[in-house]
Amino acid sequence: VQGVVNAEQLSCRYGPGAVYLYRSAFSMGNKVQVLGRADTTYGTWVYVQSQAGIKCWINSKYVDLDQELACLASYYPEKAPLVIFQTSLFPAPTNVQADRSGDMVNISWIGYLLEPADRESATSPRFLLELWTCQGGEIVFTPLGVSEDYTEIRDEPGCSEPSHGQIFLAHKSGYI
Repeated sequence: VQGVVNAEQLSCRYGPGAVYLYRSAFSMGNKVQVLGRADTTYGTWVYVQSQAGIKCWINSKYVDLDQELACLASYYPEKAPLVIFQTSLFPAPTNVQADRSGDMVNISWIGYLLEPADRESATSPRFLLELWTCQGGEIVFTPLGVSEDYTEIRDEPGCSEPSHGQIFLAHKSGYI
């Protein structure tokens, strides 16, 4: 599938959502090859390859496709995994706990406090959560960027598979 960027300036990210680290940028009229898609609670994102060979994720509403969006295969995380930063300098989040109260799940963990210089920017989230939760009888993917070492999310009963998730430390070089 081919696409043309329809936004003046468009960030292309390491994952399917605005909370992921910045990878590259495109300008209006840039042509991209569209490899796959990811449906999130924040809309559909497409995995693209630029003419220079850069692969990253853009919001599908900012690209005009030569075919229907529905014809694209699901790509995340199996076919386009997250960039993992291999280092012993920063520990991964530990002691993850999830406590349910009705449809709400409180998630907490112990996470390393990255200095602003180790993050994409001083206002960037310290952690990335990738959550697959039950919403309306379907498993829904929700990427969240958070700065505290806890969050709360809705997870309803009624899905055929269990809800699950991952927590990453968000370093400017990748995820831990």
